[in-house]
Amino acid sequence: MNKYIFNLIFLIFSTFLLTSCGHSNPYSSGEIKFSTKNNLPCLYIDEEDIQGDYSFSIIEHQIPEPMFDYVSSFKENYPKKDNCLMINNENFKGLKIKLNTPYDIQMEVDKPDQYSIYRKNIFCVRSEKGKKIMQTFDGFKCSDIPAEETTK
Repeated sequence: MNKYIFNLIFLIFSTFLLTSCGHSNPYSSGEIKFSTKNNLPCLYIDEEDIQGDYSFSIIEHQIPEPMFDYVSSFKENYPKKDNCLMINNENFKGLKIKLNTPYDIQMEVDKPDQYSIYRKNIFCVRSEKGKKIMQTFDGFKCSDIPAEETTK
């Protein structure tokens, strides 16, 4: 019986190592970050020199439908802090952000001749005296992102 338990634990541990190490992300330093621009929520990534196509998908936290997508290429529109992508109905057709509601966002990067890269984050937006404030979601509550990180 002890040998069976040892083998089971070994198998589970080996599977964990293979899945976590076998799909390493060569661009793991980059994150989806948020700011506000013209009092609207905006997103960007903190990496330079990525090539290929990318897409962002937004859904209300843990609710799979409806999904709102934006597709582009880095050559056409690179979402940097000074050129962030507005989170609005124009870019994400049909999206109407509800205040104080968590949203899941996923970015997929299709690099030429390489595996796709995925990034995820969860954000919320609140309003104070008419000013939009970006927030992160920790699984329980939305918390403000420090102002120096969100404003230009």
